Amino acid sequence: MDDSSLSAKAADRLVRVLARLPGAGGLAEPNNPEDAGAALDPLRRAFFSIFAAFGILFLVVELGIAINEGRALLIILFLVHVGLAAVAAIAALRTGNYETLGFVCAVFTYFFFVMGFCAALFYNEISYLFWGPIFIPVIYFFQGYRKGVLWSLLFVVSIAAAYVLGLALGARPFPTGIVREVSISFIAISTFFAIFELMRSTYATMLREAQDQLEQLAATDQMTGILNRRRTEGELVREIERAARTQSELSLILFDIDHFKAVNDDFGHQEGDRVLQAVCHRVTEEIRSIDVFGRWGGEEFLLIMPETALDGATNLAERIRVAISNDVFAGDRKITASFGVAAYRRGESKEWFLRRVDRAMYRAKDEGRNCVRTADDSSQVVE
Repeated sequence: MDDSSLSAKAADRLVRVLARLPGAGGLAEPNNPEDAGAALDPLRRAFFSIFAAFGILFLVVELGIAINEGRALLIILFLVHVGLAAVAAIAALRTGNYETLGFVCAVFTYFFFVMGFCAALFYNEISYLFWGPIFIPVIYFFQGYRKGVLWSLLFVVSIAAAYVLGLALGARPFPTGIVREVSISFIAISTFFAIFELMRSTYATMLREAQDQLEQLAATDQMTGILNRRRTEGELVREIERAARTQSELSLILFDIDHFKAVNDDFGHQEGDRVLQAVCHRVTEEIRSIDVFGRWGGEEFLLIMPETALDGATNLAERIRVAISNDVFAGDRKITASFGVAAYRRGESKEWFLRRVDRAMYRAKDEGRNCVRTADDSSQVVE
């Protein structure tokens, strides 16, 4: 096994580890921004289920205490909150996407702490005040830095308005010392977690960029810049499955540079590398964006062409052959390549599909090189 293969495997493993870390937007943000409306992964779905169950259980216990003590306002608040929490949790789990999760967790947490403040105000339950600062780390955990700041400001405005309204309705004001201690705690915790979440989100963004680079490393042939064999083979499996499912056309082009060993022997390996890079650049100019082009090994290259019949793939192979043979590469040497082309048949395995296109390429070499040959239509299909 060569060093590039080892590097690709190591990079692929690290990518899988990084993909499990929360994104810059907190637990409710997917690692890939394109998945914002996608289904939750099992780990986060389980975490949200535990959070919702614990929150609802806590509310039910507090509701029982309020009923036992005959506190009508608290009973109404807890009943409404339990009902809304249960409906929201069920809806979030049924919808099962990241945006719903973040919104439900934020609303649940916001009303929980605002309700606790109202209970402290109207029933003189000072201990409820000390739950307030916990809102900050919880909301940052679920919503990330930017949304966490907005929710925190909303929370401060809400409890200030509730306090003014409560005093107007005859509630007793909190002791000055308690208000001071709670305010200092709230400000200190808010500042700490704002800085912490800003740093965490920054590093999360850096990790995502590193993940993108690692994904590219795991999928790319370092010397030519096109896909490596491992990624190309994976793409081939996916395209075969899609072609079988949709009954669409799929073709392969496999080509090998003729007498490439002579280029290395006459001009050196560095010049040989430049020839491979130039050939890849020329091929990339000829293919579509939906085509998959990868290095199959040494001086062999595989081109996967979705939605393309045998005639179309053969015509493209001929254009690429002419383009390569008309270029001057090492010194004044002309480079040529031999091409095999095959179209996918329903029920055909990947191995047999590759075997047919490989045989076509070797027939091109046997018949003089610098030509295009298609797979023998009489070849047996392995079911």
